[in-house]
Amino acid sequence: MSRTPPKSAKRDISSIMRKVRSTNTSPEVALRRALAETGLRLSDNGGDSLPGKPDLVMPEERIAIFIDGDFWHGGQWRKRKLASLEQQFAW
Repeated sequence: MSRTPPKSAKRDISSIMRKVRSTNTSPEVALRRALAETGLRLSDNGGDSLPGKPDLVMPEERIAIFIDGDFWHGGQWRKRKLASLEQQFAW
């Protein structure tokens, strides 16, 4: 049985989510700058031609890059009782 949060909680969540940037985050800008310095041709996204919404696309190399930070994806390692984010990807 799921409980619906009160309206005030929904407003608080909505307010927080509006402040979360989805483009041009500092990791995106840093990676874009570093890749551009190597001479690679970049575009900001693949438009509607690619599945998902990649942060950067290198069309000539046919590479799509998704930059997902700790805010959305990295914190799960703690819930899994791992020692670090890197351990989450160890095989």
